[in-house]
Amino acid sequence: MALALAPAESSSHHGGVMTPALAAATKLSGTLAPDMPMALTIVLNRADQSGFEKSLQAMQDPKSASYRHYLSPREQAEHFGPTAASYNRVSDWLREQGFNLIEGSANRLTLTFRGTRALAEKAFGVENQHHRLADQIYHANDRAPSVPAALAPHIAILMLKTAMLTDG
Repeated sequence: MALALAPAESSSHHGGVMTPALAAATKLSGTLAPDMPMALTIVLNRADQSGFEKSLQAMQDPKSASYRHYLSPREQAEHFGPTAASYNRVSDWLREQGFNLIEGSANRLTLTFRGTRALAEKAFGVENQHHRLADQIYHANDRAPSVPAALAPHIAILMLKTAMLTDG
């Protein structure tokens, strides 16, 4: 199940159910295996979001000189994307936490890492729990994840992914 967690918070936690649909779910007792595999994808903030949006509008406007002159992922990164420094800062921190890089992106917008439930819980200050809703079992965090304050401004979305769902 993908656990959309956006945006990451800096060092503070808020209680509550992460996914509104799970508000009606029953929290199950017991713990999940600490070595349960997890993948996480982080979407970084663009350094120039408004410039990107203006460029995108121009590329779609038949009256614009930029009409249908699309940028490659690398060109997008150079003009509007996260800086190489912010991309590397987030990537380095994840590696320091014990995660392994699965895939980066040419436009520096996304990073996908692999780790375990225990690593994710420790790194993001959450507890991954399981819930029953109807006849399905879901995994969800007990609160919004947190990251160091210096990283939070660079992160737009953080998604932790475990196994999809299992029959209960």
